[in-house]
Amino acid sequence: MVINSPETKVGLFTLAALFILGGVFFWLNGLELFQPGYELEAVFDRIEDLRPGAPVKLQGVDVGRISRIYFENYKVIVEMRIRPQFEIPRNVVAIIATAGVVGDKYLELILLEPGETPGDETRIKGKNPHTMDQFYETASEVINSIKQIAKSVEALTADREMHRHLKSSLARFDRISKNLESITGSPEMLQIIQKAALAMEQLNRATIIANRFLEQIEANGETAADIKETLANAEKISANLDQFTALMVKNGPELELLIKDARQTLQTINQAVIKINEALEGLSGTEDPSQVKQSIKAAVEAAGKISKYVEAFEEFKIENKVGAGRRDPTGLIVNYQMDINLNRERKLLLGVEDIGAANLASLQVGLKYPSALGRFGLYRNEVGLGLDYLPTPNLTLGVDLWDTESTNIGLSSSYQFNEDWAVKFSASQNFDTTDRTWAVECWRKF
Repeated sequence: MVINSPETKVGLFTLAALFILGGVFFWLNGLELFQPGYELEAVFDRIEDLRPGAPVKLQGVDVGRISRIYFENYKVIVEMRIRPQFEIPRNVVAIIATAGVVGDKYLELILLEPGETPGDETRIKGKNPHTMDQFYETASEVINSIKQIAKSVEALTADREMHRHLKSSLARFDRISKNLESITGSPEMLQIIQKAALAMEQLNRATIIANRFLEQIEANGETAADIKETLANAEKISANLDQFTALMVKNGPELELLIKDARQTLQTINQAVIKINEALEGLSGTEDPSQVKQSIKAAVEAAGKISKYVEAFEEFKIENKVGAGRRDPTGLIVNYQMDINLNRERKLLLGVEDIGAANLASLQVGLKYPSALGRFGLYRNEVGLGLDYLPTPNLTLGVDLWDTESTNIGLSSSYQFNEDWAVKFSASQNFDTTDRTWAVECWRKF
């Protein structure tokens, strides 16, 4: 064979070209021949066009290549060759990712979240990729939901009556906002605050004058025989009040008897006040000053007890309210609510929503604060709690949380036009199902 012959040169050139083309092929496909490293395997149910030679990445860093793919007991085993400078932890999961929107597939190793179970000691657990059919199905559900929302919006806007109500409600809200702004920014509010401070100052002066008056009586040390009669009346009043307290605790059918007893006690107090005035006018220098002080103290305590029970009667009241409106997607709803004002600190709230359909019952205990009302108990047939904030006497802003297994949150706004009529807007959402509802209601107090 002649080396310089044309045939030999063509053959050598062909072999060199084939060698170069083979190297370029292996380089383009990511195959690394004679590359040191160690093997790892991942188990999948399906791999969606993942091929040998594809990159293997750990948290986005290229750490190796896929050497081969084979079946074992109807499972797909993906064998990886990892470069020796990278150590793959055992708490990883393998997922099949795509470079770009329609790019090549590659294998991504991601650290497991706390609580997730890793694979066995020899193989990594693989997470199966989503198929295009699953994407199409999800997209179809989203499109159907959008169509339903569009139909609901179209039905809402097509209803002229509902459109008129919404327009009227928005106009009322605008007027309410302007009224609140004018009230809070008006100089009359500053005058009210100044008058309250002046009234407090006058009350302090009256207290000082009363203390001086009692000191003068004690220094005089003289009283008439009427003081003894006043003390006796005060003791009778205290006894009547104790009996009155026992009947209040029973809270039975003797309500008329309690009211009658309270009136008689008030008459006794009036007589005691008359006796005190007569005794003060007839002060003399022969009596013990401690007896004067004790008599006046007993009479004042009796009057204080009567005042407390009269205030309790005035605070105890029951309000019945009926509301009607529209709730989406339920439709027309009718609600009932009964508020029982127990005292200055507590009240009881009973109600039924969507009467005749859902019949959602509520029974809550309310704790009163200066500008708020805290509520807890049964709400819409579930355990719940709520808070009502009253920035003004006519406006109430509320928030509710209920259902410990599938949490719901509700927001509401209620405006009291007068003593009998009110309008309420509310909306709620379930955190698990993302279901949302809204309602517009008109309430009437009886």
